[in-house]
Amino acid sequence: MVKHILVAVSNDANCAALRSAIKLARENGARISVLHVVDWMPRFVVAESQDIGAILTCLEAQGREIVAEVEKKLHESRCHGQVHMVTLATQEFTVGKAIANFARQIDADMIVIGKAKSSWWRWFNEDISTEVRKHAAAALHVAANSRRTAAPLAQTLLSHA
Repeated sequence: MVKHILVAVSNDANCAALRSAIKLARENGARISVLHVVDWMPRFVVAESQDIGAILTCLEAQGREIVAEVEKKLHESRCHGQVHMVTLATQEFTVGKAIANFARQIDADMIVIGKAKSSWWRWFNEDISTEVRKHAAAALHVAANSRRTAAPLAQTLLSHA
């Protein structure tokens, strides 16, 4: 029986992973913990002449907006849960490992993530589900039909300037 579900959300508070986790929580009487990981690594690689501190500040501000949206969704769904945000630590290096580590810290029985769309140009992106499977002790549920709507960095920087 599932008692504690960790659901990882990216940049879309209305994602299939969150909807699936809410449904599973209701079916099992489980509580939900939601995690948004601020992933600065892709921006760091291309930020040779950029101020990484300013980029990180913008990404974290965007993350707080996502957390607020998710808290609203949980409240509307009447599901008991908490929303957390972590910034990817250099020792974790991957979002999947950060999710697995957080699941272990909160003693989650199940991890729910969305299935990212694949395209030929996404070959350099991390396979989060593989990383979570490799590092997690909890069961993994991959929710179908998840949309990946990462905001372009320029848009993020402009909206928080």
